[in-house]
Amino acid sequence: MVLPDHPTPIPLRTHTADPVPFAICGGGHGADLVSAFDERSAAEGSYGVRIGSDLVRMMIEG
Repeated sequence: MVLPDHPTPIPLRTHTADPVPFAICGGGHGADLVSAFDERSAAEGSYGVRIGSDLVRMMIEG
C-alpha cells in the first residue's frame, strides 16, 4: 500500500483532515480504471474513500 500521511494543500500551507489517495498492489486486490494518483482520481476508484482503520484491516485480511 502506498499513501501519504496527510494532505497539505499549497494555498493553505498547513495540514488538513481531507482524505488522501492510496494505491494497493497484490494480496488479491484487483486493478480498477484509475490512471492517476491524486485525490479526485482515487476517490472515483473501486475503493472510494475509506477511513484508516478500514485500510489497515484490508492489509491484514488480504
